[in-house]
Amino acid sequence: PSSPGAGSQNEVHGIKLGWIQGVLIPCLLNIWGVMLFLRLSWVVGQAGIGESLFIIAISAVVCVLTTLSLSAISTNGEVKGGKE
Repeated sequence: PSSPGAGSQNEVHGIKLGWIQGVLIPCLLNIWGVMLFLRLSWVVGQAGIGESLFIIAISAVVCVLTTLSLSAISTNGEVKGGKE
C-alpha cells in the first residue's frame, strides 16, 4: 500500500551498450576466434605463408562486413521491454 511514485528510486535499469559494444565487438570476437584463427596453422600449412596472409586478410574483411551487416540488422528496430 505505497504510493505509485514511491518505488521509482529503486528501479533497476539495464546497461545499454549500443551497437558497437553490444553487437559488433562480440560478433567479431566470436567469428575471428572460432572460425578464422582456430584454423590458422592449417591454412599456413596448406597454402604457405604468403598466400595464407592474403587468405586471412580477405577473411578478415569478409568477417568485418558480415558483422557490420549483422549490427545494422539487429539495431534497426526499437526493442521494447517485456511489460508495457
